[in-house]
Amino acid sequence: AIVVWLNPSFRQMCNQVMSDVPGAALMLACLLVERWAERKPSVRRDLILGVAIGLASYVRSVNVLLVPAILCARAAAHLCEQRWGGWGSGWLAFVRSRALGLAIATALVVAPWSIRDSLSRPDPPVDQNFLYSYSTAMWHVDGGDPSSPRRPLSAIFERVPQRAQQITSMLGSRMSTSEGSALEIAIGAFMLAAIVVALVRRRSSAEFMALGVTVVLAVYFGFQGRLVLPVWLLALAALVDCVLWAITRAVNAIAARAAVIVALAALVWVDWAPYRDVDRIEAIHAAYMRTCDAFRQRLAPDARVAAPIGWHYSVYLDRPVYSLFFAVRRDGEMEAAERVIDEYGINTVVLWSAIPADQSMLPYFRERYGDDNAFPGGSVFRVRP
Repeated sequence: AIVVWLNPSFRQMCNQVMSDVPGAALMLACLLVERWAERKPSVRRDLILGVAIGLASYVRSVNVLLVPAILCARAAAHLCEQRWGGWGSGWLAFVRSRALGLAIATALVVAPWSIRDSLSRPDPPVDQNFLYSYSTAMWHVDGGDPSSPRRPLSAIFERVPQRAQQITSMLGSRMSTSEGSALEIAIGAFMLAAIVVALVRRRSSAEFMALGVTVVLAVYFGFQGRLVLPVWLLALAALVDCVLWAITRAVNAIAARAAVIVALAALVWVDWAPYRDVDRIEAIHAAYMRTCDAFRQRLAPDARVAAPIGWHYSVYLDRPVYSLFFAVRRDGEMEAAERVIDEYGINTVVLWSAIPADQSMLPYFRERYGDDNAFPGGSVFRVRP
C-alpha cells in the first residue's frame, strides 16, 4: 500500500480531476464487499454487492467487469466442489442462488444511465467531443460517427501486439511509461504471469478482474497509461504474493517476509519524487492564467466563444467555450469550423499560439477576419456580428 501511495505516477493521478483513482478505489471497495458477501452467502448479500458494483460503474464503467470476475471465481469454486461434474441440478441451483441476484442487481442499477443515453443521443457526427460513444470508437472507423463503416475483426485484433507492449511497459515501469525498455516490458510480463499464478492458487475474483481488464485493454481502440491502473494495483499484490510464496519454499516465513519488505522499501526509495513535474505544472497553469486573463479583457459583453479545443479555456475563463477542432479534423478543411460557428451561434474565436491546434488555425482566421484584437501570443477574432 505504501509503494502504491508514494508512487509518483499514482500521486499525479490522485491530483487529476478524472475518474481513474476514484474508480480504482471503488473497485477495491467492491472486492471487500464481495469478501463480506462470501463469508455468509445469501441472495440479500448478493443484491447489496450488485448495487455496490452498479454504483461503482457509474464512476468508472470498467468496474462492471467485476460481475463476470466474481461469477467466474464462484463457478471455479463450484466446479472444484462438484469434482468436474456435468451440468445438472447442482449447476441450476448455483445459477439461481449464486449468480442471478448479483447479475440482476447490477443490471438494474446500471439500467437508468443506459436508458438515459439511449434517449438523449446526439446527432452524428459529434463535433464537441472526440467520440460519439465508446462503442462507436471501438467498432467503427470514425469514433464520432456511428454511421461510419464498421471495423473488421482483423483490425480489432491487430491492436493486440502494440497493446501488449504498452500494458507490460506500464506495469514494469510502475505506471511511468508505455514505451519502456525491454527490462521493464519483461517485468510487466512477469507481473501478468504472477496474476495467473495467483489465479491458479486462489481462483479469486481479484485475479479474474485483473485479467479481464487486461483482455479489454488488449483490443481497446485507444490507449492511455492511466487505464492500466486497476491492473497494476492487483498485479502488484499478486507479484508480492507470488514472490513471497516462492521464497517461503526455500527459507522460513519470517526471512521471506523480511526480504520482500526490504525489496518494497527499496522500491519506495527509488521512486521517491514527491515534487516531480511540479515546476512544469505550475508554469503551464500560470501561462493559462495570464493568457486567459488577456482573452477575458478583450471579450465583448455578448461574446459567445469558441476555440480549437475549448475544454481548458472553459475552466480558465469560467464560461462555455465550444470546440472547432473535431469538425475540422473530420472534414479535413477549415470551412468545417464555419459550420460549427453557425450551428452554435458563436461570434468570437480565441487562439493561443502556444497550443499546436490553435497555431494551425491562426493563418485561416487571420486571413479571413483580420487580427486587430491581438496580444503577444494570442488573438481574439470577432467572427460574427
